[in-house]
Amino acid sequence: MTISCEWEFHVTGPDPSIALQAKGDRVMSCLLDLESADPRLADSAVSLDAGTKVMTVGLVVAGTDYEETVAHALNSIRTAIHAAGGATQDWDAAGTGLEPQGFRVAAM
Repeated sequence: MTISCEWEFHVTGPDPSIALQAKGDRVMSCLLDLESADPRLADSAVSLDAGTKVMTVGLVVAGTDYEETVAHALNSIRTAIHAAGGATQDWDAAGTGLEPQGFRVAAM
């Protein structure tokens, strides 16, 4: 099974748009590192809306069944965010983090 997914995050904290762009670039770089090490990952993408402070992270993931593939997608995205120095909800209460918003999946 192969899926395409997008996970939206609301960026918390007082980040100007340049800092937000830098965070997005670091997450993208980490996603590409994961892709190069994991043949189940492909077509990573990061988009940013500085006005609403929303970061959308997407990728294509292959797996054995729907549940395992979605779990691998979610884990890969969180891993990239953490490797980039970001935090996801409840990961680092003291710092600026990302609050998960909508998650979309489409089978390919």
